[in-house]
Amino acid sequence: MASLSPGEEDMESASEGEGGWSEVRKKTSRKKIDMSSDSLSESDSRNELKRVKKKNENEDWKVIVEFGEQTAAKLHPVALTKAIHKEIGSIKQARFLSKGRMLIELMNAKQQEKLLKMKTLNEVRIKCHVPGANRKILGVISGVPIEIGIEELKKEIKGGKVSVVKRLPTRYQGKIVDSLSVLLQFEETIQQKIMIGCMSFPVREFIPKLLRCFKCQRFGHVADKCKATKPRCPTCAGEHEYGSCAAGAKVKCCNCGGEHSAAYQGCEVQKKAKEVQRFKVQNKVSYATNKKEVKTENNSGSSR
Repeated sequence: MASLSPGEEDMESASEGEGGWSEVRKKTSRKKIDMSSDSLSESDSRNELKRVKKKNENEDWKVIVEFGEQTAAKLHPVALTKAIHKEIGSIKQARFLSKGRMLIELMNAKQQEKLLKMKTLNEVRIKCHVPGANRKILGVISGVPIEIGIEELKKEIKGGKVSVVKRLPTRYQGKIVDSLSVLLQFEETIQQKIMIGCMSFPVREFIPKLLRCFKCQRFGHVADKCKATKPRCPTCAGEHEYGSCAAGAKVKCCNCGGEHSAAYQGCEVQKKAKEVQRFKVQNKVSYATNKKEVKTENNSGSSR
């Protein structure tokens, strides 16, 4: 069910308004779907969604090692490689992730078990966990009266171990107010329903807000992480900052080329990006870390 990586930022940015959180009901059958690359652009719109490959045994032997951002920046790749080989033997590969983390792909379960128990590597303190183990398990219930406070909800909720309860905000008459929807973080697995008193509330998967970069206008990342060398205007698609359009410039989407801005909710590229976002949650994958583990539906279809 729903399992998200960012966690706290998802909890903080959740909202009921347009462009905020959304919900999907549990489906009895999984529809084949393409999975997106790191960022969605107009040049590969037909191949934006990719489907996840069937799991193979190599996927099971992965560990994320946390060094800390400042420490990781000082690590010597050669010395670190020698230390890894000395402690657990030869590995498939390793690569640095963001926030001072490293993803190590191992040869077998014995190596994984040993690495997970390690507290230091090359005399540096580390924390190890399996990818996805720290993801937040989030769900949404609706129709919860405003009069019921958060503390009361925490006491009255039954049917699952809930660690965090947050009422989602919404926009009403130009103001941000509490909505009738509540975001729940489960400690174990998400439940199909929970009880508040004698009332039953169905639980739906929480889909986090779709990210759109305000620099390049593509989806799947934010401006601070953008690799584009030049900005793109969300209004006219020109290579300049927002608000600097030439006189008489026509409105043009820089993602699909349509006669609308990059923020338009009906944009086909944005719709596909949202589909990817839902698929990400349902299948516990992300744009970046699973890039090598996906292939396009078109390619798989042509090989049949």
